Amino acid sequence: MLGRSGSVPPGYAFTNADWNRSFSPLSFNSGLVWKMSGADSIRLMASRGIELPSLVNNGEAILNIPGYNYTGSPLLQPTAVTHYEAAWVRVLAGSRLTFSGSAFHQKSDVIGSVSSGSIQTADSDLYFLPANIGSSNANGLEVGLRGTVRKNYRWRVTIARSGSSTTSSPRRRMALTLSTISTPRRSTW
Repeated sequence: MLGRSGSVPPGYAFTNADWNRSFSPLSFNSGLVWKMSGADSIRLMASRGIELPSLVNNGEAILNIPGYNYTGSPLLQPTAVTHYEAAWVRVLAGSRLTFSGSAFHQKSDVIGSVSSGSIQTADSDLYFLPANIGSSNANGLEVGLRGTVRKNYRWRVTIARSGSSTTSSPRRRMALTLSTISTPRRSTW
């Protein structure tokens, strides 16, 4: 249970009792892998993550400095991000070369913003406060190749395209990753 105690400025829009509340949103993470053959796998994933408002955004402090007043808000709700993904992975050349392709859908509900609202007190002080500003959806596709060269070097190339309800143009991304596989040292103990 959340709560708040302490003094509040005269004419302040909230009372300490406004912060007496609790959050109990559902979150989960699940996946299913189907090995169709020695070379092919299908992965299905579903998850839901919850981002709770920070203590400051939830009202832990009231900031009063000349020209700027900030307060948290007991009206904030948690942000929920739900993600669904389907992927196909195919081993092409032993364990040295692998192809993968995936598609995803992601929905973010009740997105919070640091300072997007304001309240006026009875004494005409203006306070900036965080607020929930809306929701968004995103869809995307990604294809990639990954492999190893010799024993100690890994590489990966991915190309992704995604779009969301909050942007007008699709986003494209291409990435090349090179890494080394470290060989464990023998202990001298």
